[in-house]
Amino acid sequence: ILTALRAVWSLFVRVCERIMYLRVELRRFVSPTLFEAITDALAKESERQGLTCSWDQEATQEHDRLTGDIGIKLRFWSSQARSLRVCVIMTGDDEQQPGAAAGKLDLWVTFSPGEDVICGRDSRVERREVLVLSTR
Repeated sequence: ILTALRAVWSLFVRVCERIMYLRVELRRFVSPTLFEAITDALAKESERQGLTCSWDQEATQEHDRLTGDIGIKLRFWSSQARSLRVCVIMTGDDEQQPGAAAGKLDLWVTFSPGEDVICGRDSRVERREVLVLSTR
């Protein structure tokens, strides 16, 4: 009976591992710093691997509050929705094998530009951009 219970439990754990789903939704209006940090990390890695050569880019004009200058910035995300797959490799702190891979996590990153919103006294147009990170 105990062996049968162990077998059923291991089967149940495997099924639950396949069912579990994690979805994190980041809105640029709510957490702009985290949104930009994740975007910058994705942009650096994508550029390093040459994955963005055929992407359409968006150029934005930004005002620097310190210097008063206006600069042009190319954004990683454009005005179109897109998604990409990211594989995060986690390293363990094993003393025998430092830097050995402890596991990997496949993430789907989906960008949605959202609708345009007029903000502030200067009536600047911003988008309600959303990043969705999901994994199983």
